[in-house]
Amino acid sequence: AMSFDEAGLATGEIVEGGVFIFGIDHLPKGEDFILRAHKRALKRMAAYGITSVHNMLGNAEQAHFYSKLERSGDLSCRVYMPYHVEPTTPFEALATEAVTLRQTYRSEIFRAGAVKFFADGVYDGKTALTLNGYPDDPNYLGESIFEPDHYKALVTEADRLGFQIATHAVGNGAVRLALNAYETAQKTNGKRDSRHRIEHIEVIDPSDIPRFKELGVIASMQTLHAPLNTQDADLWLKHVHEQEWSYAFAFRRLRDAGAHMALGSDWSVVSMDPFLSWYAAFNRHPWGSEGSRHYKQSLHEVIAGYTKDGAYTEFKEGTKGQLKVGYMADIVLLSEDVFGLEPGQLDKVQANLTMMDGKLVHSAL
Repeated sequence: AMSFDEAGLATGEIVEGGVFIFGIDHLPKGEDFILRAHKRALKRMAAYGITSVHNMLGNAEQAHFYSKLERSGDLSCRVYMPYHVEPTTPFEALATEAVTLRQTYRSEIFRAGAVKFFADGVYDGKTALTLNGYPDDPNYLGESIFEPDHYKALVTEADRLGFQIATHAVGNGAVRLALNAYETAQKTNGKRDSRHRIEHIEVIDPSDIPRFKELGVIASMQTLHAPLNTQDADLWLKHVHEQEWSYAFAFRRLRDAGAHMALGSDWSVVSMDPFLSWYAAFNRHPWGSEGSRHYKQSLHEVIAGYTKDGAYTEFKEGTKGQLKVGYMADIVLLSEDVFGLEPGQLDKVQANLTMMDGKLVHSAL
């Protein structure tokens, strides 16, 4: 949306989806353009050594394009796609549209089988849902995309239908909202291996950290979203209370509390380059008076977050994510022995060769 001052004049600030009102009608249209755009993105992914992605804004139209690319042999990356649920999505669409997607697309290259919600926005635009407000406006808690009871009812129904649920939750208020909804669904429908996920978790209340393990919820996080240090001229830091910094991007606290964790990029918000993400995870500096050196992750943890832990997140830990006999032949040859590099050199790593399903999809050799 566009922001206006008290006089009704535009301030120049555009928030969230409002950015798309400029120029989007002038973009090329048609199936050929969309397929070409997908092929360019797939080529770029292969060059970064990416063999699997989770496309978090799925619908029937996108499924059509992925399926067409798969049939033509051009889908050079495995895709797991959830059905995107919006506040205006009819309740019955979960049992019809979402179930139809899951039943229709179930190959090893392209699969549906989850649903996705947005619980809030982002801290940069002051649309993240918080528990304690914003430093310059403590009474403003941010924005909830869904009315809480409506969201909880949809989550419970999706869980009843056997879906994995992913929820975008940036602020600590949204994280709690998602955990509460998952807990309600579990109590209503019974406990199962649901592997529901929360995406981003940029700030979390300490009391909610152990709930990830208790509820079996996966923390799906992005290391490039975190400012490396408090000297960065980052708008994010101005919108989060300093006393909450020690629970911001709390990778270490969540891991130590027993949460399953998967790592990714959230492209196109930040670069899809996984080696930049490894660099960010391994080179994070202390924040604030308490410091957060302990939030720095090990290289083994980060590599697992991009491989076997990601496979676990989509119920595929028995067939991919590791180099093992009988597993899928998704293999990447790196330009360096990453365990022999200094931490500051990780961002220089490249993929020399990428193989997906035993087929060479990228070579820089």
